[in-house]
Amino acid sequence: MHENTTNITGQKESKFSLETENLNVSFSGRNAISDISIKIRYNSITAIIGPSGCGKSTFLRSLNFMHDLTQGSEVTGSINVLGKDITDYDSTEIRRKVGMVFQKPNPFPTMSVFENVIAGLSLNGFRMMRNKYNDIVEEALSKAGLWDEVKDRLKVSAMSLSGGQQQRLCIARTLAVSPEIVLMDEPTSALDPKSTARIEETIHEIKSKYTIIIVTHNMQQAARASDYTAFFYLGKLIEHSKTRNVFTSPKEKLTEEYITGKFG
Repeated sequence: MHENTTNITGQKESKFSLETENLNVSFSGRNAISDISIKIRYNSITAIIGPSGCGKSTFLRSLNFMHDLTQGSEVTGSINVLGKDITDYDSTEIRRKVGMVFQKPNPFPTMSVFENVIAGLSLNGFRMMRNKYNDIVEEALSKAGLWDEVKDRLKVSAMSLSGGQQQRLCIARTLAVSPEIVLMDEPTSALDPKSTARIEETIHEIKSKYTIIIVTHNMQQAARASDYTAFFYLGKLIEHSKTRNVFTSPKEKLTEEYITGKFG
């Protein structure tokens, strides 16, 4: 329904789940990203690429109020999330609608696999019958491609899982609260190739229900896993287009030089 130009009330409906305009983020007066204007389509996978320190993670974290936790940070410009200005949400609501998966797996070490999946529900104030929790845990773990591997181990410590399983558990924990946008900050950089491939499969499997933005240093991963690619350099958005166009016929010379390895 998100591709329609009007809804049943006759109002215009955007094709984009997320839009920024002239977005700037600075820390203690020093710009990290400048004038970022981008539109992210519903139910798509967008890869954010660029060399270290170019502002990829800074951009990602601006999309769910994470910079509010950093002293000396300032965010200006506009961020529109699911048709509303981000400032119209409170921090709890935006972090439920816009989930985050971090670079290193971060399951709660004192909790079981089951408890980790429902942790976000508890933190967001959801209260429901135990059998409903059971359904949510199975659904979230299935979406993350982990259910068959852990369905008989739900009561064991999350720390007993492998690194790749822990990362998929973190994805399941994010999906359990029913976000609409999922942010992933280099989610496979600490994993082996087999685990990386399984998480890429998971990303493709859940794309039909979520908008996914993934920061990656891996050019092959961006080419494999995404529909669109945005190239950042020195805090600026240099190019944003369909992934196949960025990698086969980039419009900007700087993009071409980066993806062909002339700098990194």
